[in-house]
Amino acid sequence: MNSPMLNYRKATQADVDLYYHWANDADVRRNSYQSQSIPYEQHVAWFEKKIVAPNSLLLVFENENQIAVGQVRIETQENHAVVGISIDQHQRGKGYAVEMLIKASAAYFDSNPTKFIYAYIKKDNFASYKAFVAAGYEPLEEVIEAGVLSYKLIKKNVSIPK
Repeated sequence: MNSPMLNYRKATQADVDLYYHWANDADVRRNSYQSQSIPYEQHVAWFEKKIVAPNSLLLVFENENQIAVGQVRIETQENHAVVGISIDQHQRGKGYAVEMLIKASAAYFDSNPTKFIYAYIKKDNFASYKAFVAAGYEPLEEVIEAGVLSYKLIKKNVSIPK
């Protein structure tokens, strides 16, 4: 498969409906730790806070035709960050996830060089697990996250001297 070429940009208020559509996709909900659909008003309030929060990095990825294919969110917590990804249902299976994760992680590390990023993936979401590993996330352990058996992976900033 040829490597996709994706560009990214920070999410803006204009992306609120795009994120709402992605967040309520049936597969996204099934693979999320909170599987119920999200009411629009609740989503708008959440989104408006996240796009201006200094601890949230929300990136929209677009293909060579400037079609939005998905998003990556990285949220800084105390001494680490947690990543989440979703891809538009019409763009899945095109090999975008790995490139999105690599580019989003690099963008995060540009501003947060000493931190590391965790990913939590439900054990039955093996496609996502494979994408994270291919993007340089290292498996740490199996954990119970939100009551669900999950993989916990880590991405370290390899440009930091040990």
